[in-house]
Parts: sequence; structure tokens; C-alpha cells
Amino acid sequence: NSSAVFTFLNEYPIFPVLIFVTNAIAFFPIFCLLYISQIAPLHGNCRYILCAWSLSFSSVYLINIALAILDLENESGYMPRNMFEPHFRFLLYQIHIMCTTFCSTFEIALSIERMIAIVNPRRYHFSDTEWKVLIPISAVLV
Repeated sequence: NSSAVFTFLNEYPIFPVLIFVTNAIAFFPIFCLLYISQIAPLHGNCRYILCAWSLSFSSVYLINIALAILDLENESGYMPRNMFEPHFRFLLYQIHIMCTTFCSTFEIALSIERMIAIVNPRRYHFSDTEWKVLIPISAVLV
């Protein structure tokens, strides 16, 4: 922690501002995906998975922004000395990992859903949204 690079980054808010700006800009593609998934002719399963993935990914962005704000308000400089102080930082890291896992799982679910659609496309196309499967899986993941 006494290196010149750490000292420089601790004195100037380069990382917190960069993280804040890039994560704020990253919301634009998420909003586009949410909008397109609502107007595109998608099956209900695919629409639900895309929306759940987008919302969980946007929560990852929000947590990154919260961590950047926490770094900006850090009393000992702009670089955190560890991930446990303040305690709120560690809680944000835990939620970040949970949301990232949720995103990854929904990416796998989207792949499985697409494989099912390919096996019997006619039956899949005319089937209803599988709420009895999607809601419990989402609840278990949360």
C-alpha cells in the first residue's frame, strides 16, 4: 500500500470516477435490450429470461456505482485499504457476487431454453410461457 502508484491513485479520484462513468453509460444497452425484448416477437420464456438477465445485470452496474461512491467518500483516500471496511463495502461485495451468479445462471438458462426450442420448434412456438418452471427457478436463485 505504500507504492507510488497506490499513493497517486489514493490521492486522485481516478478509479471511482472512471467506474461511475463507465457503469452509468453501460445502462444504455441494458435499456435497449429491455425495450427490444418487449416489442420483439419472442416466446414468453425467452422474453422473461432476457428481462430477468437484464435487470440482474443492471443491479451489478448499480452495485459498482455504489462502490465507486463509497470510494469517493472514503476518509483515508480514494482507494480502499481492504474489502471489509466499512462493513457496508463487504455487504455490497456479497450482493455483487450474488447478482453476478444470478446473471450467469440465466445465461445458462437462455442456452437451455434455446436448445429446447430447436429440438421441436413447432411445439415450442405454440406453447405457453412456463411460469410454473420460471418463477420457482428465479426464486431459488435469489
